[in-house]
Amino acid sequence: MRFLPALGIAAVLLSPIYSPVERMSEEIRYSVVSKNPDGRKVGKILRYLQRVPEPMRAKLNGFGGEFVIFDRVSSLEGLGRSELILLSIAGAGYANKKAYVAENSETCGSSNGMTVPELHEAGHMVDEAYGFPSQNSRFRNLTPAALMGSYDHWAESYGRFYCDDNSNMELKEEFPDVHAYFFKFDAMNGNASVRVSR
Repeated sequence: MRFLPALGIAAVLLSPIYSPVERMSEEIRYSVVSKNPDGRKVGKILRYLQRVPEPMRAKLNGFGGEFVIFDRVSSLEGLGRSELILLSIAGAGYANKKAYVAENSETCGSSNGMTVPELHEAGHMVDEAYGFPSQNSRFRNLTPAALMGSYDHWAESYGRFYCDDNSNMELKEEFPDVHAYFFKFDAMNGNASVRVSR
C-alpha cells in the first residue's frame, strides 16, 4: 500500500487562508478547508483513509467522492443549515458525495460514539458508491433493532472493520455475522489477501 507523498502534506500546510486546496492523489481525492491546517492532524486523517482498500478508493474516485477536512464549520460552503448543525455537533458527516471530517476529530476508540470518524464517513461514501448495500435485506437482517438504523450501522461497522486490528476483533466478537458480512464484502470489492488473518 502506498501513502500520500510528503509533498501533498506540505502543500496542505502552505495553502492560502480559507482557500480549499484540492489534491488528487493516485489514492484518494481530498481537500482541506482550514485557515491554519495542522499538518500532523491532516496527515493522521489521510493515513486512516489509506486503510480503505485500493480498489474501493478507485471506485470512490470514479464515483466522484471527496473527503473534506475542515477546521471550522463556518468555513464550509454549499451545505444546508441541518448539515452545518450536524457537523458542528458531531465533527463529521456525509452529504452530496462528500465526507466531512473535522481536523481535530478523534481516532479509534474515541468517546464520541464513532470508532473513527473518517472511516465511518468513508463507510457512508462506499455504501452509496456500491448502490447502498446497507439497505439490502441481507445486511438489514444483521442489524439489531436496538442499534442505529442500518445505514449508520453499516458505516460504523465498515469503520470498525478497517480501523485497526483491535476494532476489527471487537466487531468480530460483538457482531460475528456483521464481521463475516464485511469479510465477504472486502473479498468481493477490496483486498482480501491483506485480511486473511481476520
